[in-house]
Amino acid sequence: MKLSISTGAFWVCAALVTLAACGGPTAQTSAPIAAQQSVLSGHTGSWMKPDAKKSDLLYVTDEGNYNVYVYDYPSGILAGTLDTAYGSPTGLCVDKKGDIFVTEYNGQEVLEYAHGGTSPIQSLYDAGQPIGCSIDPSTGNLAVANEMSPSGGYGNISIFTKAKGNGQVLQDLPDLELPYWCSYDNKGNLFIDGELIQSGFHFSFAELPSGSSKFTAISVPDGAGTPPGGVQWDGKYVTLGSASSENGLIFQFNISGSSATLAGTTMLSGFTRMPTYWVAANAKGKARQGKTAIATSGGDIGFFSYPAGGSATLTLTQNYPWSAVVSQSKK
Repeated sequence: MKLSISTGAFWVCAALVTLAACGGPTAQTSAPIAAQQSVLSGHTGSWMKPDAKKSDLLYVTDEGNYNVYVYDYPSGILAGTLDTAYGSPTGLCVDKKGDIFVTEYNGQEVLEYAHGGTSPIQSLYDAGQPIGCSIDPSTGNLAVANEMSPSGGYGNISIFTKAKGNGQVLQDLPDLELPYWCSYDNKGNLFIDGELIQSGFHFSFAELPSGSSKFTAISVPDGAGTPPGGVQWDGKYVTLGSASSENGLIFQFNISGSSATLAGTTMLSGFTRMPTYWVAANAKGKARQGKTAIATSGGDIGFFSYPAGGSATLTLTQNYPWSAVVSQSKK
């Protein structure tokens, strides 16, 4: 089923979220299309439906309109908009409380919003141009992957203790000059992907083990992560996203030392522009593999069974969808 809630626009990147405790998509009636079109058409200010806090909410960044759109989950009905004041919202992550963290690529900051809230409850200065972020489920620390430093040089990783204060900047990344995406697993190990550009653009993958300040380069099988995509923990495996000429792909890996062993592959039919994605599998502390994947490709947001993959069971359209994450209600 497809709900067209915007005219959409071409976009060369994409994002995916895999949900563990939120259940799968179900058949829904048509959303109020006309109302959603007027809100998704541009820079309109922050708002939220009065009862939104009572529901699980899907957040999707829209870098082209400088907004984060909020949908009721799993219906896909628009519930609100976060106007980020032209800061180019890019990445998203969520903590155990359901608070949402939004990376501002051009704003050099990370904004924190309460579940269903319309105003930031915190703004963290970030030492670079942030893309991906992740919350350590064991400590509450926030990791941010910065593609570039403030001076325009190679990027870094910032670690904010308890997701507050000033971040500790880590720059000694092995064979990884442009960090894009990052994710903690359930044991507090941080995985980062990006590119090495000195001798051409090459995919790179690294781990920051829990409690360590030294990164380890990780080798992956040929083809996995190319073109460079997102890295996430799906509740069972460390995963990497990529795309082919016909479909989006999610690779599941077991990590041992400096090697990644392929455990499985999920294909998302027709999502050809899906090099990046986001996974939220540790919702409410339940470490189990996700059952639903929400991916973006071009102007589409698709709901998929995970890890089975296949065709989307529900498709929404948005102007410039980038990253996605679900925040669960406290009910």
